[in-house]
Amino acid sequence: MTPDYDVIIVGAGPAGMASAITARQSNLSVLVLDDQPDHGGQVWRKIRQNHQHHQMRAFLGKDYWKGHQLTKDFLNSGSDITHQAVVWQISHPLSLSVTIAGIAQSLTARAIILATGAYERPVPLPGWHLPGVMTVGAAQTLLKASSSGADGAVFVGTGPLFYLTITQYLDAGFSIAGVCDTGARLNSLSTLAALPLALTQPNMLRKGLSWLRRIKAETPYYAHVSDIRLEGKEQVEAVAFAYGKGKTKENMHIPSSHVFLHQGVIPNVNLSMASGLAHQWHHRQMCWHPVCDRHGASSVEGIYIAGDAGGIAGAGAAVASGHITGAAVAKALTLATSPKRALWQHRIKRLHHRALRPFLDQFYAPLPETLIPRDENTIICRCEGLTQAEVTTAIGMGVAGPNQLKAYCRAGMGRCQGRMCGLTVQALLADHHKTPIQDMPYYRLRPPVRPVTIAELAALHQADHDISG
Repeated sequence: MTPDYDVIIVGAGPAGMASAITARQSNLSVLVLDDQPDHGGQVWRKIRQNHQHHQMRAFLGKDYWKGHQLTKDFLNSGSDITHQAVVWQISHPLSLSVTIAGIAQSLTARAIILATGAYERPVPLPGWHLPGVMTVGAAQTLLKASSSGADGAVFVGTGPLFYLTITQYLDAGFSIAGVCDTGARLNSLSTLAALPLALTQPNMLRKGLSWLRRIKAETPYYAHVSDIRLEGKEQVEAVAFAYGKGKTKENMHIPSSHVFLHQGVIPNVNLSMASGLAHQWHHRQMCWHPVCDRHGASSVEGIYIAGDAGGIAGAGAAVASGHITGAAVAKALTLATSPKRALWQHRIKRLHHRALRPFLDQFYAPLPETLIPRDENTIICRCEGLTQAEVTTAIGMGVAGPNQLKAYCRAGMGRCQGRMCGLTVQALLADHHKTPIQDMPYYRLRPPVRPVTIAELAALHQADHDISG
């Protein structure tokens, strides 16, 4: 049976678009499936539309507009793209199930590239489930999607995206009630050891320092924050926390009806895990990564990983990774090789962008209390409404791992398939059994990785394969 496409790419962010551009240069037929209304991913969300609005250029920043040329090249590449396409299964050999406009369809390819990107690490703090609490990424999406935001919000967390979004909010004219920085700063040998390599990107370091200086000058800023509680009944009403070091810690309480949380980002691995790809624990980033070679080839023949889906390194590295993976797929399918000069340029760019990552991973490590919450009343599994006390009680009944835990308390059984509770449950189990976290397995994920209705499944047999548009 002839495959529907040579290459199907899941995700139209930086890595997905770059992969498509390079694969098309070898005249491969390419289909890109993305669940958003337009391409660009989270980093360059709505960049085509926003490029027409000059007032947005001031607060979205130069790095955002760097994606405009890539999106133009992608549109001119000849790739087919389908938006609002929800991929929920990959079966072998290289068959992909997707829902488009309520119709489930099955497509085949000679190669599949997963460019599913990343999502924000869940931040299970007391009250994080209250209305009015969002992630910093969601706060940034408001800016990119509609130039909107929330006045008087409190930002809680740390990391490059955290500081960037606060700066964008200031540039857009929003007031900020407080910035609660949970970062640890230069207080460990591992962080200092990573600094020399980070100095190869002085511009990025200067940019981060300038964001931080401005935030300190223009907002109520609190450093070394811990013991965070989000208070409220029907919605969030205030943020309570301690700040400072050692015996000098002070308690604070900031009223606000909007709180934005952030503790870094992690690869979106639900689809790759459910597809049977091998994964390994990344000690520095404290999350699971797919096992793949330097070209993006995974443990399953014909499936490749590009960009942050294979490990967090940022947009610049994702673009370079996408070009490298696209070239590898083209070589595997056609024996055509990309010009060595161009390929080496992408490899050097990827190395350059990755050089800063070890320092960022150490410098902005997630707050320990967000990995294992201290308050037993903290919601752990939001889909099932389970508190830490309920999960730890189930663990104490002799549960050996996360998959057995599902039978005891349903943690991880909800529609998010463990995205919001998986890492916390893994940490709780490892802590209970006094086991290194990398030795504690993750949930065994099975398709469909996104909710699918009976009507969608019933339509599978009559779906039309010509879905480009």
